[in-house]
Amino acid sequence: MSAGLVIFGVTADRGMHFIFPSIGSGLFAFGFNAISDINFTLVIDCFPNTVAQTFVVIDFFRNAISIGGPFSITPWLEAMSVSAMFITAGLICMGIHLFAIPLTIWGKNSRARIAPHYYRLADRVATAAAS
Repeated sequence: MSAGLVIFGVTADRGMHFIFPSIGSGLFAFGFNAISDINFTLVIDCFPNTVAQTFVVIDFFRNAISIGGPFSITPWLEAMSVSAMFITAGLICMGIHLFAIPLTIWGKNSRARIAPHYYRLADRVATAAAS
């Protein structure tokens, strides 16, 4: 995903042949969809009793971020070049996605630690749904 952002931004800024930004766009789209699928699969597998509520929270944050994007892009673009903006966005994206490494290493232990809280929440959700 990060590479797709950088490839798209740099090649579009330099006016390269249309296939190069298209490749970057394709890499970005593949990465974005793959990450979304991985997130939803993780939620379904790890927290099956609260899937609906968790999907609502995930969608809320995704939409909240997408609302702020258009308001921040224009000043950001005015402060630097298109290439620099896309490289910075790619680095921010990579930094965020690096959180997958600790999740892979310590995720099972952290889920085991929060299991009592999760089961209490799942019981409350089931009780509220039955009412």
